[in-house]
Amino acid sequence: MRKLFGELRVPEVAAKELREILGRYFDASAHFMIHHFIGPVEEITKWLDAFPHTMFSVGGVTTLSPADQVAAIKAVPVGHLLLETDAPYFGLAGAPGTPYDDFGTAEVVANWREVDQREILRVTVENARRFFRLAR
Repeated sequence: MRKLFGELRVPEVAAKELREILGRYFDASAHFMIHHFIGPVEEITKWLDAFPHTMFSVGGVTTLSPADQVAAIKAVPVGHLLLETDAPYFGLAGAPGTPYDDFGTAEVVANWREVDQREILRVTVENARRFFRLAR
């Protein structure tokens, strides 16, 4: 099934249509989160061009990502990156998820981006505070 979707480019078509629909109702100041972002890299620019406040969240299942998805997650500007658990559905290594999985996801993302896990955690917490308008 994954191969079929990859060949048909269903996610890219759906993303384009979604941006078009959202563009009818929202201007560039709108804040959106792309839940469970897996790419492709080109989608990052398309979303940020249309909606500069877009955030891209990644969760535990991201640790199983193939190379093209890793490239996409690495390409997300750090100021637009969020971590998510989506517990209990998308845990680390395919196991049931928990909120604690964000630490493991941060470690994987940090390794891919060649930065310290604490930096990914710090930045994504700040991004979440800004996106969800949470007090410090």
